Amino acid sequence: MGALPMLAIGLLTQFWFSRYLLFTLPPLIVAAVCGWRSLAMHVGRLRRPLEWGVLALCLASMLPQTARLILEPVAANWSSLDRYQYLEGPGSGYGYPEAALFILAERAAPSVVYALDGHSAYQLRNYLPPTWNTRVTPIYYAPGGKELRSEGERFANLSTRTPAWLIVPQPLLSRYLVSSFGERNAGRVGLRQIALFDKPGLRTQLALYEVTPQ
Repeated sequence: MGALPMLAIGLLTQFWFSRYLLFTLPPLIVAAVCGWRSLAMHVGRLRRPLEWGVLALCLASMLPQTARLILEPVAANWSSLDRYQYLEGPGSGYGYPEAALFILAERAAPSVVYALDGHSAYQLRNYLPPTWNTRVTPIYYAPGGKELRSEGERFANLSTRTPAWLIVPQPLLSRYLVSSFGERNAGRVGLRQIALFDKPGLRTQLALYEVTPQ
């Protein structure tokens, strides 16, 4: 029972992340419980001490990591790939709470904060009051909700709503400027860095820019 998910992952998938091993945990847990219960049934008076001893061993092994994942994720044990994706990489959620506090405390905050990627706007909204939902938006949408499919439309949309701020993971700025506005228009986007917010490990930062199309 415990080996079946591992065999499926090993034999049927060509590429997989280490977190896919989570699929193996439920059957492994069921198999382990059944095995220990079967052993406990054959030890007579030692049944209860054995059951409680195994439970205590499991708690001692799992509780510290579980608590760290909830209370202090950065200190928990992660694979290198998962640590980069969830904590240190450009797409992780770190930096957005600090960016939201900075925006709320800034008297000169603009009427709109654009995001060049798909997730930064939505992550930032999680930490801002509902009144900001219409003020924090991906560059791909016009004020009325129309999807802007062309590079020229997105640049025109940026030009008509200034002054504005831009939130983007700093290492991705150049790539996203080109993918959003095209190579010709990317050079016409004037940027002034306002603030940087570190992610764990300091491998990358989340950045806020004041944007003024030229």
